[in-house]
Amino acid sequence: MLFGRNLETNELMNSSLYNNGTGGAPDQIGTLFLVGQLNTFDSASRNLNLDWTAIQVSIPLKNGDILASQIDLDRREDTVPLAMFRDVLAVPDLGTNITDYQPYRIQNPHVKPVGFLGLTQFDQINTNIGMGQKSTNFWLQPEFGYPFDVFQGKITWVAANNETITRTGRPGTDVHAISGAILTDSLLNMKVQYKVVPTCLFDDAPGCELIIQFWVTRTGLVKFCVFVVFGINWFVTIALFLLTGESLLLNRHNILESTDIFAVCFSALFALPSVRSLLPGVPGYGCALDMLGILPNMIIITLCTVFFAISRLRLRYRHAAAAAAAAKDQ
Repeated sequence: MLFGRNLETNELMNSSLYNNGTGGAPDQIGTLFLVGQLNTFDSASRNLNLDWTAIQVSIPLKNGDILASQIDLDRREDTVPLAMFRDVLAVPDLGTNITDYQPYRIQNPHVKPVGFLGLTQFDQINTNIGMGQKSTNFWLQPEFGYPFDVFQGKITWVAANNETITRTGRPGTDVHAISGAILTDSLLNMKVQYKVVPTCLFDDAPGCELIIQFWVTRTGLVKFCVFVVFGINWFVTIALFLLTGESLLLNRHNILESTDIFAVCFSALFALPSVRSLLPGVPGYGCALDMLGILPNMIIITLCTVFFAISRLRLRYRHAAAAAAAAKDQ
């Protein structure tokens, strides 16, 4: 219940204005927002997949909730077709005669838009965001630091009026301000955090873009499962190591004869690695979990198995020799 409640809280925070990094009060923002729906995250290819839509909201917002303040399509005063450009910059447009405000245009007018939003409620753009490492820290490196790894990525949006582009024949002109963005939905075993920087709302900003920074981490449930498996593996390994040491170094023949420790060690060779595959979102072999847990566990248990096998064979040889000597004496 606690993990489920935490997941619900994270999803609500993603859709809240005061947690998406816009930093503006409800009466100081514009009316155009982007809504990103989380689809999938592939830690192997390091891609975060989202579907984006554009919404208009009424000002002031209802309790700071952007989705609750959304204006229905049939009640909009105007529907502006927006040409959406990804990972570009918007710079002051010096090729117009507009003096009432500072117009903007994308820096590279040869870039094609990745899609169009704002005409119907079904308009959406699918994107894959490449996620890299946030830090060179041993524990934070993607996949290698599982389950403490942190993935980081960024996307920049610029929205331009497609009607103006078509009418004037100037690609990327008449940039519209995007006030912010929110995320909806959630990902299994992953926590997505983000920060939004709408440069259009800052007077000292050189451009007019919407910059969204993403961080993807493992949830608390994943870390809890890893700690449990890590602890159980080492507990079993240490127990078998102590039994091996007691039976071999202290010559505890009753352990070798009455209990089948050899079968236990042999079974552990296959059981402990299989437990690793049960961990949620576990990466390929070679992460820190393997270097600090699975690999040492397997080496120790393998040595215990070999020593037990040798001891059992020597003990059987002694018993056979003793039986042969007793038969000869008779």
